[in-house]
Amino acid sequence: MTRETIRFIELHKDRPFVAYLGHYTPHIPYTAKPHLIDKHANAFEPVYAALIETLDDTIGLGYEPRFSEGSQTARQLVACPMTAQPCA
Repeated sequence: MTRETIRFIELHKDRPFVAYLGHYTPHIPYTAKPHLIDKHANAFEPVYAALIETLDDTIGLGYEPRFSEGSQTARQLVACPMTAQPCA
């Protein structure tokens, strides 16, 4: 999902666009890479901690370079955490 969003951003970087990336990672059933579960073995929920680390890495993957290039197009990245509150 993230790779496709990054590809979309790169293809449309010189014109306005809206891209929605809704990760389903933090929802049950939890899955995570075994080495990250081991890394977070002392966490309250090791699997959840591991998947949040992966989600964090994925969200940041490649966004900074794409949003800091020298384009004259205004850019905004709006992050909406999964809560009961609407994202504004």
